[in-house]
Amino acid sequence: MIFFNVWDSTSGTNAKALIGKRILINGQPCTIAAATKSPGTPLCQNCWRWGHPSNACRSACRCPVCGGPHKEDEHRRCCGLCKGNVKATPAVPPTPPGLPCPHKFKCLSCRRDNCTTRSGKCPFWNNRFDREWIKAKYAKALLMSSSTNSVGSGSRGLRIITFNIAKSSFDLHVLLENSKSDFDILMIQEPPWQTVRHAPSAMSVEGTAIVGAPRHPEWTCMVRQPEEGLRPRTLTYVSKRLDLLRPAYRRDLIDDRDVMVISLFGEGEPMHLMNIYSDDQHRAINLIADQSDSLPLIDYMGGDFNCHSCEWDDNVWHHRTTAISLLETAAADGNIKSVIDLVFITQAECLRANVRREVQLQGQSDHIPLSVVIPLRHKVPKVKGRTLKPFSDEEKEFIADIMTGMEDLSGYTLTSQGEVEFMASAIADVFASAWLKHSMEYTISVSSKVYWNEECAKALAEYRLDSSVANYKVFKISS
Repeated sequence: MIFFNVWDSTSGTNAKALIGKRILINGQPCTIAAATKSPGTPLCQNCWRWGHPSNACRSACRCPVCGGPHKEDEHRRCCGLCKGNVKATPAVPPTPPGLPCPHKFKCLSCRRDNCTTRSGKCPFWNNRFDREWIKAKYAKALLMSSSTNSVGSGSRGLRIITFNIAKSSFDLHVLLENSKSDFDILMIQEPPWQTVRHAPSAMSVEGTAIVGAPRHPEWTCMVRQPEEGLRPRTLTYVSKRLDLLRPAYRRDLIDDRDVMVISLFGEGEPMHLMNIYSDDQHRAINLIADQSDSLPLIDYMGGDFNCHSCEWDDNVWHHRTTAISLLETAAADGNIKSVIDLVFITQAECLRANVRREVQLQGQSDHIPLSVVIPLRHKVPKVKGRTLKPFSDEEKEFIADIMTGMEDLSGYTLTSQGEVEFMASAIADVFASAWLKHSMEYTISVSSKVYWNEECAKALAEYRLDSSVANYKVFKISS
């Protein structure tokens, strides 16, 4: 059996002309037939995850024997249990050449003991031709990880929604509130752009109208301010849990009301996420095709593309030039395809991304939100704070140091603006030095106590009623 490629048009004219013809190879008559599409799932030989080939892998290499950060042929030299330790007491000799590894290991796919990814024991290997089975297993594992961890606590999952909100301010308010705990980034197309409040004005009793998009305390809104007579057609909300990754709207990469690039910064290369709205003239698709050579590798691209093709919609028979251009641009930027609302992700994450239709968040729009979970390459730094235990010796010393410092500053007569500013700075230094000296640092985690809850509100209300010391202590303890 011989396989060969055919240089062909999008309609497959040349291939159709060849199928069924007979040729002689070494005197043997052979019939040309169309190759059946392989249903198998590729296994990466670099990170040993299913769903992408080795040449598309962006992860660090792993050993299929022990899972360590080295190649399989370097296992005996790099693995601590095989290379030995002559400095140990007693010394641990290395595993002799030719003998099997003496230690137990876990399969990188099924996580079972004494099993390897390519052995007949591994259920992933036995189901390698069942792509839906492997996809379901990855989706289940990713959902379990996302439900127990948040990005703010250092998890590796970045949860993104893309949605054409159809200019509905009400639906956007509902989406922001209902998604604040479950998602990290909202990429909105055709956002509402209207009066959100009135600022005091000397010219008008009603005040000056402030026009913009809805705001929410849990989200940072990023939008390109529109030109005269135009309204933005893309808008992105980033959860404030990601503030430590310094999210930025990258107008230096592409500056257009229909395309937004958001970058997250951490150790190593930044992550780039693209939000797109392309009208019926395919303006944004043509724009990113023209500028694809100057764009960085895009980790995620989603939006309303207004582009029909049989590649992603079974009800469409054609695959025209615009759709071909879109796929070529996505491939050049490191993505593959996941109707006109589309999500593009890196090929290495196509199985684990778990693209879903969030019908319950649709509202009145004729579009359905698409959600995806992609790995967060950067580890979110842990949030740290400082605290003083109420009524402790440290708190008494803290107050004493403040009183001493304030006494040292008393007796000065302030006669100028500069002296007032100097005194204000000196008072701030007294409090800061006392706080750093006596307070204790702690790390905020998923198990940390929420700062404000119903107990705090109840205690504060009771204290406000009588202003008693007892109720004040209760309020301090609860908060």
